[in-house]
Amino acid sequence: MLREIAPTVIFDDVGRLFLQQRDDISGILYPGAIGLFGGHQESEETFLACAVREIHEELSFYVPPERFDFLTRFEGADPENPEGTVRAEFLLSAGLGSLTLQSRKASCWWLRRPSSTQSAKN
Repeated sequence: MLREIAPTVIFDDVGRLFLQQRDDISGILYPGAIGLFGGHQESEETFLACAVREIHEELSFYVPPERFDFLTRFEGADPENPEGTVRAEFLLSAGLGSLTLQSRKASCWWLRRPSSTQSAKN
């Protein structure tokens, strides 16, 4: 069984990484976990089309396809199905302005990059 996914890294203009906390319900992968936005491809959908659709569904915020860049590709054993394979294309969307997004399906988290003075102290 092949599972195809499009995880997406999202940064705003000030370098904050936008993450989601998944619903804590049974029947979904990684309930309650914090991670990237994105999801499974539908039928003949490309990875890019999947990312655009998933971001819109999860955030009610449309990011046009030209705002995504390819990061990397992965294909290997599926940790969710010992007899399956997962294929992923990781995408990046950066510089989306000062985002004040509200998700109707997921809790959202901003992760700030430490400043150089904070990094030096730690």
